[in-house]
Formats: sequence, C-alpha cells, structure tokens
Amino acid sequence: MDLDKIIVSFVVILLLTVVFAGVVAVPAAAAQSTALTLKPSTTTINVNQKATFTATLKSGTTPLSGKSVTIYHYLNNVRYTDTTKTTNTAGQITLTQTFGSAGQRTYYATFTGDSSYAAKTSSVVTINVGSGSTTITLSASTTAPTVGQPVTFTATLKSGTMLLYSKSVTIYHYLNGVRYTDTTAITNTAGQITLTQTFGSAGSRTYYATFAGGSFYTSSTSSVVTVNVKAVVKAPTASQTIYYVPQAGSTWVNHGTTGASYNAYVSTPSLYRTQSNGYPYWGGIGRNDFVSIPTGSATNNQNVASWEIGFHFSGIASGQRFQKIWDKAYGGFYIGIDTLYGADRSYLTIYRATTSGSHARWYIPMDTVLRTGHNYYVQISWDSRAGPGNEPYPTVWISEDGRAPVHQTRWDETGGALNGTGSWYNDAVGAADLANTSSDAPSGSTASAKTAWLVGGIFMYRQYNSIVTFGSGGSWNTDRLALT
Repeated sequence: MDLDKIIVSFVVILLLTVVFAGVVAVPAAAAQSTALTLKPSTTTINVNQKATFTATLKSGTTPLSGKSVTIYHYLNNVRYTDTTKTTNTAGQITLTQTFGSAGQRTYYATFTGDSSYAAKTSSVVTINVGSGSTTITLSASTTAPTVGQPVTFTATLKSGTMLLYSKSVTIYHYLNGVRYTDTTAITNTAGQITLTQTFGSAGSRTYYATFAGGSFYTSSTSSVVTVNVKAVVKAPTASQTIYYVPQAGSTWVNHGTTGASYNAYVSTPSLYRTQSNGYPYWGGIGRNDFVSIPTGSATNNQNVASWEIGFHFSGIASGQRFQKIWDKAYGGFYIGIDTLYGADRSYLTIYRATTSGSHARWYIPMDTVLRTGHNYYVQISWDSRAGPGNEPYPTVWISEDGRAPVHQTRWDETGGALNGTGSWYNDAVGAADLANTSSDAPSGSTASAKTAWLVGGIFMYRQYNSIVTFGSGGSWNTDRLALT
C-alpha cells in the first residue's frame, strides 16, 4: 500500500476516535447522600460556663474525614459563624464556647458538599443561657369586665432578659377564698402562655401565675392581678322621649312621650319657613340662633341615649372649626361637625369631656364625608355607662340627601382622640341646645353660650332615653321625605 494512503487512513481513524469520544462521554458518578448531626454537651447553661458542640458527618455508616464543616448560631435573629474545620477520622469537628450574656441561641452545622458527597445541614440545637433566676409576670386584657365578657390573661417567663420557652407555667385564681387552677401550659417562643375566660357571675377574683423551676432555673411567682367582674345592667326598652319639627313662633311643641314639659324655646322664630316639598325647616342659623331644650330626665341621662337629627350643612363660619348640631352642658358633651379639612371634607364628631388624661374623648366616623350644600340625617346610639376607656364605640348611621343611611365602621383615632380617662364630666345639669353651644345654667330654658353655631338649619330632632337599634331603619323612612 502506498505510504501516503496509510498516513491519511491513520489520521482519519484518529479524528473519528476523538470525535466519538467527545460525543459519547462517560457520565460522572452521582454524589452519595450524607448525614450531618450536631450535639451539644448541654442545652441549658449559665453565663460564663462552657459548652462543647460536636458535628459528625457520615455517608451511610461511614464517617467522612477530610471534609469542610461549618458551625453557625443565631442570637436575636442575627447569624454568626462560629468555626469552619476539616473533619477528623471519625468524621467530626468540635467547637467549645463560653457565653458572656444570657439569651437563647440556636446552633446548626453545614456541609456544602463536593463532587462525591451531597451537601447537608443538621437539625437545629437550642441553647438556653441564663443566670438561673427567673421572673414571671401576669397581665390581663381588662380588669373590669362585665359578666359574659371575655378576658385574656398572659403570663411571661424570663431569666434576666431571656425569654424562656418550653417551660411549664400555671395560672390560678382565688374566688371567695377558694383557689382554682385555670390552666397549666408550656411557654411558647415568646416565653408566654395565655388563658381566656368569661365570667358567669359578678365578683372580685385574684389571679397569679407560677413557674415551679427545675434543675437549672429557680421557681418564681407573679404579682397578683385583681379582676372585678361587674353585673350587666340592661338598657331600658327603647322609648321615644322628645321629638321636634320646626314650628312657627318661639316654641317648638314636643311630640314625644314626655309631653309639654319638654317644649323647646326658639331664639329666632323668623328663621322658620316651609320648604317647596311642604316640610318645615328652620335655617339660615347664625351666631345668636339656637333652640333650647329644657333640662330634665330626657336630657340629663346621656349614658344610655340615642338621637336622630336631620340638618342642613350650608357653609363654614370664618375662624370656627367646630359647628354644634347638639350640645349639652356648655360644650361638655356635643354632636358637631369638624370643618378642619374644608367645605367638601368635614366629618361628624361626637365629643365628650372626661376628668383625667387628655380630658376628652373624640369619636369621628370616617365612612361618610359631610359636604356643604347637602342635607344629612344622623342616627346615634351609645351606651357609655362603662366609662372612659371601657365604653364601646357609639353606633352611628349617616344619610346624605335622603339616601339610605350608611353604618359608620371606620374611625379617626389620631391626635390622641381617645386619650381621655377617669370618668365622664358631670353634664347632668343645664339645658341642651340645637344648632349652638349650650349654657351650663341649671334652668337654662332660654340661655345659650352662642360660641359654635351650625351654619345651616334643622329639619327634625328625636332623642331617646334608651338604646335604639337603627340597623332596622329607625325613623329614617318617615323623616327622609323632609330632606329630599
């Protein structure tokens, strides 16, 4: 054979061999599974004591030596790298640490894997470092509930500043000198257990929490929390007490159940008129204009009361932020309009003075904005007997221009609106006013402070000496015709 042909054939065979080898590669062997454990010499330790951690890496039952393993820990949600070492012939690395402060630390070990062995992370190990002594506190969501009202108690266990979890804590209470065990539970990661109870009878109960201690932590008992359960006082049956519509002359006759003794005095009879829809209206109110409702049982009890008021909001008086729709006791309790944000973004406001704190509580419903040039019908019921800080929100419905009333569920609580505490300001004396600020005079039948008047007018006024459920409509279907 020709020498050139032999050389060419050899080269072709060599090239084919190279190409074939590149196409048909032998797959690498799959990485073998591994197991990684981390064991501490103790899980409960004091400050300045030592603990040793041992991480062991295996594949099956075979210890893996010469592999890089790292131990980490978390303290207060911050991760720290403690050590990275190469495993010995037993597949192990060790870490010995001394703890300079109390706290709960979580440790784990990792192996990042290599071409032969798969990566692995150990289970977490929790170390509790404390001073040994403990404190336990007990708090209650309220200490003045009524019968049937739920109260939640929270017990919190600590050693120094460290929250202790997985510890057994018990809450007890005494009633009439007899001790009752309410619950024994294991503390959560916040060092807490909780108990929620309702009470079937009135009376004073004293609660406390205990931790029995153990081989490392000392026992502790909380301070006593006294809960005074009050009987539920039923509100009186709904009954209309006073009801007015604008009338000619200086007297508005009371159409309610309390009779003529509640006929109201009208400062400015000339503001009376009949609307084009045939319904009466008293409007164009200014600084000196008001309707005075005589003092008496219908107006003196404001702790269990309901109102239905139809009014027109026509404008904002210069330099006057609040306009009074209804007022009692010279501004101690009023229903008004806050015009701070302007003519098209004003809000109904229920204000009541208190004896402590910021000396007032403001309830400002936000679902319905009050706009100048529109008619409004407000329905308010409020049982405030529980006192400042314990009372429920008023129930409020607002209708604009005769449309269906809207239940108010959003409230503006900014600026310390609910910071008033103590008890309610004594507003029993004196008349109440429509459309202006009332006098605090005990008789007050024709007196008004004349300081914060409604710019607009009144269509009707109803007041109840009871709680009315306005979700069923109340008097709106009757009264709305005057507002449309």
